[in-house]
Amino acid sequence: LVSGPSGASTSVSRSLGDRAWKGPDGGVPGSIKLLKGTPETRVTDLSWAERHQFMVLSSAPVAQTVTPDDCISAGAEFHGKPRAIAGEVTSKASEFPQNASAQCTSVVVHFIPKDEKAGGPPAAKKARKEAESVRLRHIVVKHRDCGQPFDPVRGRPIVRSREEAEAMLRTALRELNQEAKNTKTSMDASKAKLAALQPSPKYVSLCKELSECTTAQKGGGMMGDLGWLSNEGLHRFGPSFAETAKSLGVGQWSDLASSEHGIHILQRIA
Repeated sequence: LVSGPSGASTSVSRSLGDRAWKGPDGGVPGSIKLLKGTPETRVTDLSWAERHQFMVLSSAPVAQTVTPDDCISAGAEFHGKPRAIAGEVTSKASEFPQNASAQCTSVVVHFIPKDEKAGGPPAAKKARKEAESVRLRHIVVKHRDCGQPFDPVRGRPIVRSREEAEAMLRTALRELNQEAKNTKTSMDASKAKLAALQPSPKYVSLCKELSECTTAQKGGGMMGDLGWLSNEGLHRFGPSFAETAKSLGVGQWSDLASSEHGIHILQRIA
């Protein structure tokens, strides 16, 4: 608590615009001291993904209702996907009745191991990698705030919120991750790359059910296929989409990525 010149107390630590509340003496000669509390500072040494995989920063309504164990469970379920983790944590908090009108916000920071963080590739190799084209398949779910809130597959306007779109894709990611865990993958890199070219049964099912892109109407291995995208082509979808796509290895599913078309999950297939 802090107190003003009149002796009244309030639960703020500083005030803008009112000189009577400023300064060590309240800003007014003879007034009582402004601050009645001492700030508390805690320090934790981070291990850069050796012991600490991620960090969650949240608003008070989230911190008061979602336990650390819940955050860890979300982090394990969506490993390496900070946007999906943040959405899951915030969604859990919003389910509590006391948070019906509260500001539930979470930010997740994903830590990269030191060997990935330091000493990047030589400039020439990095430039070649930036120029590389990638082939992607995707599922996109639109929301009412995207650039074109209309489903061309089902011929209907989109009324769902961004949060609802993200929740649908988190469920899809959960199912795709579970399928991947139950599927044997070849240790041979070339065979694994060939396998990535064919969509999995779960992907085919989810793409038909959810995706609001005409690529979902393609048949066989072309379902959801965005084709080969150059660096310029990726950036047409926006910087967030491009950065997410470039970080993927062949066969890997992405975190949630935004574009003017909606929210995507991406799989690099070549």
